[in-house]
Amino acid sequence: MLDWTDRHFRFLCRLISKETLLYTEMVTTKSIIYGNRDYLLNYHEQVHPLVLQLGGSDIKEMLF
Repeated sequence: MLDWTDRHFRFLCRLISKETLLYTEMVTTKSIIYGNRDYLLNYHEQVHPLVLQLGGSDIKEMLF
């Protein structure tokens, strides 16, 4: 769901249904390790429960 399930879309979905399990956009391990981790992993309380979709090919990075 890359470029579809952004934070604005998730907020709208949560307004429509409180029961739906929401997923983040897929975030690569490199962007979390080397990028703005706070921005990528910080979510508004109203969208929870939320599942993080993590993408990567290096097992060491996936366990970081």
